[in-house]
Formats: sequence, structure tokens, C-alpha cells
Amino acid sequence: MSKRSILLFISIAVFSVAAFAQGGTENPFDLIPRIKAEAAAKRAAGEGAYIPANPFDIVRKTETLPTIEETAALNISEQEREYINVAAEKESFLRFFFIAFLSMLLLLTLTFIIFRTAFLKVWRAFLNDNILTQIHREQGAVAHLPYLLMNLLFCTNLALFILLSLRHSDIRLDFATNQGAFFAVLGGTLLVFCAKHLLLKVVAAVFPLRKELKLYAFTITVFCAILGLFLIPLNLFLAYAPDEVSRFAFWLTVAVFGLTYLFRSLRGFIIGGRYVGSHLFHFLLYICSVEIAPAILLVKYLSSI
Repeated sequence: MSKRSILLFISIAVFSVAAFAQGGTENPFDLIPRIKAEAAAKRAAGEGAYIPANPFDIVRKTETLPTIEETAALNISEQEREYINVAAEKESFLRFFFIAFLSMLLLLTLTFIIFRTAFLKVWRAFLNDNILTQIHREQGAVAHLPYLLMNLLFCTNLALFILLSLRHSDIRLDFATNQGAFFAVLGGTLLVFCAKHLLLKVVAAVFPLRKELKLYAFTITVFCAILGLFLIPLNLFLAYAPDEVSRFAFWLTVAVFGLTYLFRSLRGFIIGGRYVGSHLFHFLLYICSVEIAPAILLVKYLSSI
């Protein structure tokens, strides 16, 4: 056997043994099956991310990156989160107040355009007792529409003032929305106002003071109409002014309420002054049951909130 035949035989034998050793397995230099196997193992173990079959493929990331707001929300403290919530709630209330105040101004403008003379009469009646008596005699027992609208404006401004005062005192009413709280306070204000006039009618039917009590009820209507006009700029300062100015506006509003109540009480005393000597017991009974008792109950209720 020649040397060339021997080399050929050895080569055939080596390739046969290599083929037998591979036993039908894949090419060891092929990277794709190995990458697939490693990716499958990682997926089974819950590690890593999906690796494509082709190692040179570019994988597009399907997950979106968090926004700046989301990243900031994850990194803020509880105190900062509470401050953000309070600021958002205040902004929501001021937006509602602006809409309610604008609606009230629209109603006031329409009322003033249609019943301008009624506003002039109310102002003159507020300053002069004789003019008040004359206007009451002219308009009779039936309340005219302009006086009803002016008292509705008063109740609306009073409801806004109560809401603003409660917010400045850090008192929150248990209502889901600002609209619910406003209409609840407005309903309570209208209920108290109507109950006051109804009580005066009952007292006028019981005691021999029908004429005087009707005049006093009209006096309340006039004073409430004027007070509702005074509340418009005070509510604006209380809502949008800085804390120092809004605090001053609050106490100024309380002072205006107190002075108006004293002035109205003085006018009421003038109306029923001639009955004080002859009906002192009835006068004191009226003062305690109609004027003092409701005020005490209201103060006690507000202090318990």
C-alpha cells in the first residue's frame, strides 16, 4: 500500500468517527440554536427580556417611558402630595366661585336694568324711616318682584360668604362637590329667611301688632337688600385677596353685619316703641323668641362644626 493510499484511508476514518460522534446533533459553530436555548431558559426562569432569533435584529421597546408628572409623583413626599391636593382643591373652589359670582352679577345686572327705580327706593328707605313707611304703604301687603329678587341676591351672597368663611377657618362641609355645598348653604339661608317672615306673620296673628310687624318685616326686606349689595365687593376681597387682606375683609364683613343688625334693631324699636310701655312683657317675649334665641342657636351650631 502506497503512502498516498494510507493518508486517504486515515482521512476517511477521521471523518467517519467525527460524524458518528456528532450523532446527528447541530453544528457547534451555529450560534442561533444556542441563543434560542439561552433565551428559552431565561424566559422559563422569568429573567431578562425576549431575545430575537437573529442576534443582529433591533428590538423595539414596547413599554413607554413614564412622563415627567408620573416620575415626580413617585418621588414626592406625603407632605408635598398633601400640599398639591390642597392647591388643586382650592383652584377648583375658586373656579366654582367665579362661575357662581358671575351668575349672581348677571342676575343683579338684569334686575337693576329692569327695576332701577326699585333700587333707588330701597336705598332711600334704608336711610330714612319716613320714606320706608311711605314705600311700604304704596306697595301694600304683597311683596313685589324686585324686592324678592334683591333678597334672593342677598341670600346668594350670604351663602358665598359663609362658604368663604368656612374655608378660611379650615372647615370643610361633607359634600362631594362645591356645587352641592353651595346649594345646601343657599337652601339653609333661604329656609331661615322664609322662617323669619313666617314667624313674624304668626306673631302678628297672635299679638295686636299686625300693622307694626308688617312694617318691620318690610324693614328686614329693605335692610337685607342693601346688605346683599355690600357683600359683593367684600366677597371678592375674601376670595381673591392675599391672606392679610382677606382676613381684614372677613372682619370688616362681620362689622358690617353687626352695624346693620344694630341699625335695623333701632329702626324696629322706633316702629314698636309706643308699645314698649304698655306691652313690655310681650315686647320682651318677642325679642327673646324671635331675635335672640335664633342668633344663639346659630352661633352654637357654627361653633360645634
